[in-house]
Amino acid sequence: MKEITIPAHEVGQRLDRFLKKTYPHIPYGLWARLVRTGKLRVDKKRCQLGDMTQEGQVLMIRGAALEEDQTIASPKERILSPKDTQNFNDWIIYEDDYLVAINKPANIATQGGTKVQRHVDAYLHHLNHTQNFQWKLVHRLDKDTSGVLLIAKNVQVARILTQAFKDGVMEKTYWAITIGVPVPMEGEINAPLLKRNIAGQELMVKDPDGDRALTLYRVLDFAHNKAAFVELTPKTGRTHQLRAHTLLIGTPILGDPKYQNNHQGLDNMTQKLHLHARSITLPNLFGKGPLTIKAPVNDVFMGTCKQLGFELPKK
Repeated sequence: MKEITIPAHEVGQRLDRFLKKTYPHIPYGLWARLVRTGKLRVDKKRCQLGDMTQEGQVLMIRGAALEEDQTIASPKERILSPKDTQNFNDWIIYEDDYLVAINKPANIATQGGTKVQRHVDAYLHHLNHTQNFQWKLVHRLDKDTSGVLLIAKNVQVARILTQAFKDGVMEKTYWAITIGVPVPMEGEINAPLLKRNIAGQELMVKDPDGDRALTLYRVLDFAHNKAAFVELTPKTGRTHQLRAHTLLIGTPILGDPKYQNNHQGLDNMTQKLHLHARSITLPNLFGKGPLTIKAPVNDVFMGTCKQLGFELPKK
């Protein structure tokens, strides 16, 4: 029989989520069977997987081999190589007692999906399992969007950060290179967005029945009328909001495979998405005052700026 005491940093979450994090290789169906047969108990009493964890509770598990067979790993929890781990360490741009911030590369998904094995969540599963961390994602970036991604170091911090994102108190700034120059050079895009299936693709489109979506923008530099270097500040957090909104004003983001319509790319420019999460400013969440975390742009974004003669802000 295995006994596990719930530590203080793991309180207030569903039991099944705690078990998944503690034993990521154990399938949900096994936990459900152990609950049904009374072989998984909390403080010697029967429990449900939806029960919330409390500090000091003792889980009693019988009838299951909990040690992971290292020769078998699902894609999500696959064992990372030393090079993979070093890559993740190289992405870290900020760390304190509460959170970690990485500069996510443009070719790495935030979470897994069909045929997606290399993603940030896989790195976290590996680190949590091998180094006894409790790191958790608290928001997402599209696979082809680079830049600041926050990771909480425990469940309580994750809850605080997630609520801060929901409340809209996190100030996020993105940089983009657009095809064409927005008119006027500074303004807002206030257009509700709704997900629709168009020609086999799920796209966010303007629709009065959609969710409220608001983006502030300003042009930082431009190359005649063919391209612009634009700062984007989303005031809401809709899927593909910046990509859909820039298309709505007639200046889609360079290299966007979904939100370009009939706009042509720029000659001799790499056709990769030029959207970068430049910074996140956190309010005084942990008694340390406001905190701004900035991520430098990648070589592709920098190279396109040089080709177009754009000068990146020094601050």
